Amino acid sequence: MAAEQFAFLSEALCSYAALSAADRLGILFQMEKGTVTPSSLAQECSINERGAKWLLASLAALGLAARDGEGTFYAAMPNLTRVGQIIKMWDGLEYVVREGKSIAEGDTATGSGNFYPDVTPFLGKGFAEAAQQVASRLGQFGTRVLDVGAGAAPWSIAIAQQNPDCRVTAADLPSVIEVTQRVVEAAGVAPQYTYLGGDLFVADLGNATYDVAIAGNLYHLFDEHTNHNLLARLFGAIAPGGEIAIVDVLPNDEMTGPRGTILYGLGLLLRTSLGEAYPLSVYSSWLEEVGFDSVECFHLSSSLPLSLITARKPTK
Repeated sequence: MAAEQFAFLSEALCSYAALSAADRLGILFQMEKGTVTPSSLAQECSINERGAKWLLASLAALGLAARDGEGTFYAAMPNLTRVGQIIKMWDGLEYVVREGKSIAEGDTATGSGNFYPDVTPFLGKGFAEAAQQVASRLGQFGTRVLDVGAGAAPWSIAIAQQNPDCRVTAADLPSVIEVTQRVVEAAGVAPQYTYLGGDLFVADLGNATYDVAIAGNLYHLFDEHTNHNLLARLFGAIAPGGEIAIVDVLPNDEMTGPRGTILYGLGLLLRTSLGEAYPLSVYSSWLEEVGFDSVECFHLSSSLPLSLITARKPTK
């Protein structure tokens, strides 16, 4: 094993162990309540102070905790205990691989309605950097925006903030739309939004209504047939000359990398029955089959392995 591979595996295993221990010992819970120190954790969680010190330092190194000059630590993100729930999902990987059944069923209306309201704000913050890049590329193409599977709406919020004249229709399940509304209001762009709560596969998305339709981190939840049908629905909703924008992780055709994308695809086993991380070649064929042209792909330079795929609806 090469030194680089060994270093990656060692760090990955250590990170998992640190997060799992912090969750089980109650450290994530205490940090979500307020500021902590190694000594306060030792008392509140009935643990060794030296161990608390190094777990806190590790959480800070992972970006989950921050430290002030007085040696006090605090959560670096909201809903920190959500990390513990994600760890528990990964603990179910053996079952999922053996039985072929997902845990969260995030590709069904019921499963998504239960799973995503809690995780949506957590995910949205992680996409902020990539969203600014997407907005820079899409903001010039029109003022009528459809954001399907909007969730925390990072992509359309970034566009709305750059272009006060744009109007966004955010579409998602009713339970998720409630979260979308809160995030949009917090971002200060609520007057630019209307909401469509319902199943994307049956909801009325309009006919030739939008200049841009955004589907961010959506298609990896479903099988090829389902995705093809959704693309056809969006083709009808987009005005001639308009554009579709897909943001997702893209493995290579051989499914050998990038490493982060392959591991992300593994995680889809936990929350979908048939979802996949699809390569660009598959997206290109879907888009062309339903009538789009001018397919382009842009790598988004962020900490997440995301890419932006765009395609045009012909004017004739």
